[in-house]
Amino acid sequence: MSNATQEPVVVKKVPVAALAAEIFCAALGRAAELPIPEPVIIKDEEADLFLFGSIYQAYPNLLQKFQFDSSRISDEQLKLVGARVMQWTRICDVMGFDEWINNVDRNLQNILWDGYDEFVLIDHGQTLGTAPTGVPDENKLIKLALHSLMPSLAAVDDLKARVLNAAVEFEPGFASEAADTLYAAPVFGASNACTGYLNFVINRLPKLANLLVERFPTKQMNLALT
Repeated sequence: MSNATQEPVVVKKVPVAALAAEIFCAALGRAAELPIPEPVIIKDEEADLFLFGSIYQAYPNLLQKFQFDSSRISDEQLKLVGARVMQWTRICDVMGFDEWINNVDRNLQNILWDGYDEFVLIDHGQTLGTAPTGVPDENKLIKLALHSLMPSLAAVDDLKARVLNAAVEFEPGFASEAADTLYAAPVFGASNACTGYLNFVINRLPKLANLLVERFPTKQMNLALT
């Protein structure tokens, strides 16, 4: 988490639980070779608190790239963005990863895009069971994909198979690497969260396939659509 080179960093103030979740998930995703910026911890000496930072990425987020307004995005615009995201070669890995960490906030503004096949994932503060009460338990990328693919049930079934295949590549060792990173973070309270977050993903891993299947339409729902 320390970087000896001089690089621009994006910094934000978050509660300790969210800061610890950001560190843990960034380390976990990077262990799985997902495109997540290196986490950086910055001490605000004047305020006597730690801030979360990540190495600056020059790409705009998806809404900026498409020049869509998040407050009034239309159904057709949403389908357009979803169709482009579905072309990403790592999309199934990320859907599985978001389910593993219970990421309920993978919105279009925390996916950065270079306009080709380079995407960057940011903002993992609402994960690992830390989301505020009332936030829907959703896998937003799967929801976006279904919005784009329906009513093609063959395409939905193909996506489900690919997501399940991607999810089996996650290993407990990735979680151990993330825990080591978080435990070493110089933030009061971060090490206390470490055990809880580690247990969260270790316990969730054997159930991951079933959790993912539940995100897709059932046979009964399929029949209702025909």
